[in-house]
Amino acid sequence: MKRTMFTALVLAFLIPGLAQAQTSAGGTVQLNVNQMLSIQYTNPNAVTFTPVQADFDAGFIDGATAELRTKGNTPHEILVSSDASTFTYFGSVSPAPSKASTDFQWKVGSGTYVGMTTSTASVGTFNRGVHNTTVDYQLLLDYVADPQGQYDLAYTYEVVPN
Repeated sequence: MKRTMFTALVLAFLIPGLAQAQTSAGGTVQLNVNQMLSIQYTNPNAVTFTPVQADFDAGFIDGATAELRTKGNTPHEILVSSDASTFTYFGSVSPAPSKASTDFQWKVGSGTYVGMTTSTASVGTFNRGVHNTTVDYQLLLDYVADPQGQYDLAYTYEVVPN
């Protein structure tokens, strides 16, 4: 009888412990986010000017507008620069004219036109997120300095962390 009582007593203490279920569980989530920055340049990838005499009389021709779209999870800045200090001339005039890259000008919004140079210039700074920026172009013209022919100038937009 003692033994039965002892067994009953032990079971009485063990059964409640065995019957209890775990009521919570947890873990840790770790997210390792890299810096995300991108830029998209649309409309147009090539700016083409075909001036008429009235444009030469005015001293410039207005160009197309372009849309820059940046995406970033960090504050960022858009920079622009020309790839050369002068346009490349394709024509029959010899010696070839030297048209300065600064004749190709850009502006954002109601700002002032800025000549394109090989030094980077800030188009704008932005917080995290998606941002659209419109850039307007114009090209300075001169009867003497700009003889007939084709003029090409490459330029680059880049987005950098700020």
